[in-house]
Amino acid sequence: MKEQTIVETVQKETKKYVACDGKPFDKEYECREYEFDIKFGKALEDIEHCKELDGCPPFDGGEYMENHDYYWFRPKSAQELMQLLDAVEGDSQLLFSRKYIGRWICIELASYDRDCVWLASFDDGVSYVSRLGSELGYDVILRKRKTEPPKDFEDHLCERNDFVDNKIYQLVLDLTGKRESELGWDMSVIGDVTDAISAVLETHGMHFCHPYHEGDSETPCYKGCDCPINCKFKEA
Repeated sequence: MKEQTIVETVQKETKKYVACDGKPFDKEYECREYEFDIKFGKALEDIEHCKELDGCPPFDGGEYMENHDYYWFRPKSAQELMQLLDAVEGDSQLLFSRKYIGRWICIELASYDRDCVWLASFDDGVSYVSRLGSELGYDVILRKRKTEPPKDFEDHLCERNDFVDNKIYQLVLDLTGKRESELGWDMSVIGDVTDAISAVLETHGMHFCHPYHEGDSETPCYKGCDCPINCKFKEA
């Protein structure tokens, strides 16, 4: 028998929180903050964002806190909307709605808790202001400012859909005899009337351009085999 000194290596398990880019953290909140900065920063780069309105809450009758953060975005596709909702760690399935695509929406974040996320649309604000004005004896009319002709499909989608929505809204007002302050801007009504008119026109062999993205691949409609419109994008 002999006496011998042996060095033993003991393995120790340590719990770490790993961010989306593989960076480890000891504390969960540090990891969450780091991931938020990455994803939200990417959303600010990829998605149309009105920087001038940072910090400005919506005006739709809701209760808003001064110490919350507010950002205005206009996602131009379902993919961009999902990216935005994922970036703010909201419940993307709960908050997701195609009615927000191509429209201005406000993301409200609680500075003290990134899990607290709210979403409001500019259209809701327009409806609220119209109703408020009506009760106070005013007709509130809000129309989109004319801009330069769209240069790409995403711009065309937003501009054309705004045009169609406004035309359908005016048609509903004319047919029902209601004022803007009485009806308000209701996309569920506008969307249903648009679909009904489109379906009737198709039975008579007529169509109008109402651009969209097809399926999960978000393919522009002019690239689809079913698009009946000979637009400038298809001809290009």
